[in-house]
Amino acid sequence: MISVPRLYASQCAKSINCEPLAKGINALEADEKLNILGQVQGAFMIGDAVLNIRWAASEAHKRKIISAITCRMVAVNKFPHDLSMALAEMVIEEVAGTKRCKKCNGTGEVFSKKQSKYNQCGLCKGAGQVTMTHEKVLSQINNHLRNNGSGLIVSKEDWSKKYYDFWMEYVDELHKAEADAARYAKQLLRRIEDSWCEVG
Repeated sequence: MISVPRLYASQCAKSINCEPLAKGINALEADEKLNILGQVQGAFMIGDAVLNIRWAASEAHKRKIISAITCRMVAVNKFPHDLSMALAEMVIEEVAGTKRCKKCNGTGEVFSKKQSKYNQCGLCKGAGQVTMTHEKVLSQINNHLRNNGSGLIVSKEDWSKKYYDFWMEYVDELHKAEADAARYAKQLLRRIEDSWCEVG
């Protein structure tokens, strides 16, 4: 069965020529992939957009989600527009950005020549991904604000008291939406695989 990341990555322009040709009865046709992607998008639009950002590097989906989060923060949370946009960009970076650990290349383990064995990576603590610290997120938000020329700067105190909890709510919401969409895509892929088993 094809994985959900591979399903989404297969629609990238860069993967069209590089993807090996699948042979055999279990090869998914392009129209079957598009059918699955369409069903996921119809059922879980936001989660589908996050999966497209993560696995297909879709800038269009990224802009839409950033715009939606920005509008919601302005309308609901009453944050200034520039700050809302900076927060929204960091929400997307946290949820779908590339955070693979550079030391272990995402495996969570590094080989020790001295001990001739694999040990847990000290940088990511075995997770394979480097999570951003509160200070790093705040620093990136302030960089976005400086680059936009808004003149706003968020202090550590304001970040922890006013903005962090709201920012984390959006991060959690997108993680949940992504997980729901991925689960549904996996169910659809499993259904197709089961139908192949019945035929074969």
